[in-house]
Amino acid sequence: MRFLPFLLFAAAAFAEGGSPYPRVDDPSPGVVKGAVEALDAAFKGKDTAAQISAIRSQGGVNANDVVHALAKGLRSKDDGVRIETIHALGWHPGKEALKQLHRFYRREGKLIADDEDVFAALFKAVGRHGDPSSLTVLGDHPFKGLTPKVAEARILGIANIREKKSVESLMKGMRLTTEESGGRRARSVETRSRGMRYFRPALCVLTGADMGEMDEDWQRWWRENKNKFRMSEKRPPVPADVKAYWEGYWGVSY
Repeated sequence: MRFLPFLLFAAAAFAEGGSPYPRVDDPSPGVVKGAVEALDAAFKGKDTAAQISAIRSQGGVNANDVVHALAKGLRSKDDGVRIETIHALGWHPGKEALKQLHRFYRREGKLIADDEDVFAALFKAVGRHGDPSSLTVLGDHPFKGLTPKVAEARILGIANIREKKSVESLMKGMRLTTEESGGRRARSVETRSRGMRYFRPALCVLTGADMGEMDEDWQRWWRENKNKFRMSEKRPPVPADVKAYWEGYWGVSY
């Protein structure tokens, strides 16, 4: 229940079709200074509600100095503050924000792997940037801290990066998650469907194809098409259920 305020906050933003953090592009030096001072003052105190409020009000100011001030929230011991900071950096348009998220993963990835909410929020924020450099983060040790929520964040994060390597990464992940430790294929429909409910929409968005929720069909399709496949710059038309799922997850129009 502690994260319900953010969920309501994000839902309202989705209705408006944009970031939940008021965007200020090309801010004046005075606006940047004010945002940094507000964040610094909040993080110096112990009031987590005040810190979250400062992140929400100042997190959309597009300046590296603001990103650096925001990043202090990543070191908080309070999950609510850390997750709010991660969300803000995920929505932030600057490269520096993504750099801070990558740095956080390298510094604390092993520690937060046991914290599902923080781990999933981090992968979602990284994936939101859609940057090819994030494939190494999203695909790193794919079974670390693996839960359905974390798997969803990893897979959809990769799907938001429009590169052929993203398709290759998902195909590899699909093979790994349908294999048992002895190397034998896991034939249980239940085992397969838990992963395919994420892999299918991810691959639909990347490729424009829809081979359903059987991993063998997707692998066959990829063997037949990978040499001639070219990634489109824009997302292709997808089935209505995939579009609705994508928009519901990312909080933006497809």
